[in-house]
Amino acid sequence: MTANKLIDEKKFLPSESVILLRRVREIMAGEALSVQERLDRITAILSKELKGDACSIYIVRPGNAIELAATTGLNKNAVGIARLRPGTGIVGHVVA
Repeated sequence: MTANKLIDEKKFLPSESVILLRRVREIMAGEALSVQERLDRITAILSKELKGDACSIYIVRPGNAIELAATTGLNKNAVGIARLRPGTGIVGHVVA
């Protein structure tokens, strides 16, 4: 039996991970939202679907400053203000 025939015979249902990635892709490619609105929606979806208390997205700015770009579950007033250096904290260690 060929691989194609096996695939045809099985009902292929995407995994929860694939569905979640599709939702994120739809936000990125979808309606004309601002960058901030897209990032905010992504953190909200990931936090909910992964059942986390918080979800944050950081971006690396020129000079290697790691800036909080969006968050769900943390202080939203820190977005655009909170910065880390590479090697500082969990996020900084991941970037380093």
